[in-house]
Amino acid sequence: MKRLILLIIALSLGCSGSKNMLKKGTQLEQDKQYIEASNFYFEALNLKKTNVDATIALNRVGKKALNKYLNDFYQEEAMGNVKDAVYAYLKASEYQKKLNTYKVYHEIPSPYKDKYAVIRETYLQNLYVEGQNFMDKLDYKNAERNFTEILKFDVDYKNAKSLNDIAYVEPIFINAKQQLENEDFRNAYNHFTLVLKRIPNYKDANESRKEALERGRRTFLIFTFENITGKRHIETKISDYISSELSNLSDPFLRLVDRGNFEKIMREQELTTSGLVDESSAAEIGKLFGAQKAISGKVIAYYYKTSRSRPQKREAAEPYTVKKKREDGEGYINETKYKKVKYTNYTKTVDIRIEFKYKVISLQTSEVLLSDIIELSSGDRTSYSTYDGDFKRLYPLSQSGVDKNKYSINKLRSQFTERRKLKTEDELSNDLFKNISVKVVKNISQNLK
Repeated sequence: MKRLILLIIALSLGCSGSKNMLKKGTQLEQDKQYIEASNFYFEALNLKKTNVDATIALNRVGKKALNKYLNDFYQEEAMGNVKDAVYAYLKASEYQKKLNTYKVYHEIPSPYKDKYAVIRETYLQNLYVEGQNFMDKLDYKNAERNFTEILKFDVDYKNAKSLNDIAYVEPIFINAKQQLENEDFRNAYNHFTLVLKRIPNYKDANESRKEALERGRRTFLIFTFENITGKRHIETKISDYISSELSNLSDPFLRLVDRGNFEKIMREQELTTSGLVDESSAAEIGKLFGAQKAISGKVIAYYYKTSRSRPQKREAAEPYTVKKKREDGEGYINETKYKKVKYTNYTKTVDIRIEFKYKVISLQTSEVLLSDIIELSSGDRTSYSTYDGDFKRLYPLSQSGVDKNKYSINKLRSQFTERRKLKTEDELSNDLFKNISVKVVKNISQNLK
């Protein structure tokens, strides 16, 4: 019923609004403002599609408004304003299509259509010739503007599509070549990629992009990390997470030396794989693997502690029923009373903290290119209660007695369904290792760019 009432109200408002729009349109029509009047008739029909008077009025004024648009086209053409004439005709055409959507059908006379075809061809030809001149002058921005305009009207016009593509890519190609020469390899690579995306095999863009990647790529290797804490093997886990995070970067300018192959060759060459290396050994390692940079790391602190509070006895109320003799002495009634009971609450916590130091080292100079200390912590806590009876019968107690507030009851009873196990040390530490790797790789990635 409510929905029906709302629908009736909406229809009533729509009818009222439609009449107002019709009235305003009629006033404008009397002042011979046909285009403006038709806009109000459109709105009247939007509010009420079955407004017959608005349809009749739109049919009447639509013809006059269309003629107004066509007259603008005729005048612009007569004055030799080719572009303005083309766009004036388009306005007339768009208006005619709009009339059609409201089931008002007025055709553009054939002479106007024929004249537009001639004018449009002149307009496109002028744009094409001017665009070619811009290309000859290496004015690619204006050339692209012209050819883009042509394609708005005819996607198959001569070779405008091809010329438009060239006008777009050539300045990018020239810029990329300059960046390659200036050893700005990453930007050169990205710009050559833009060129090839628009025109595959454009000039030598493919070969130049490969050159930019080859010269700009940085190969990383990861030294065996140190661990000065009492927790064994965590340095290996952190190293694995960093290696995985680097591999997932999908950065063509970053290559990672295979860990197994690296450690095998380092053992064979009897070279150190942790900490800082001197200039001679750094250069030797770099040549062995074709690497430019190395990552070293050290776990300098690891803290893990669990604790639990002493079990706490708490009070609640549990209902019970007693029989009570009726006041009139005839029979008995059941009366609910409450007794105090005790339940036990347990609280357990776990805390973990890791401190990790890392460096990015140049294998050409042994210079430290990037260094940071990352300190992260995490933890977990659980608090739950146990009761020998049925906890679903318990009620909280307040200073005024038994608390029968629904929220308070649910809060009390939820304690008995809380989880009792803390997150494991592995779960917490692995999350921290992951977060450490994300921070390290983010810093390295930003440094690369």
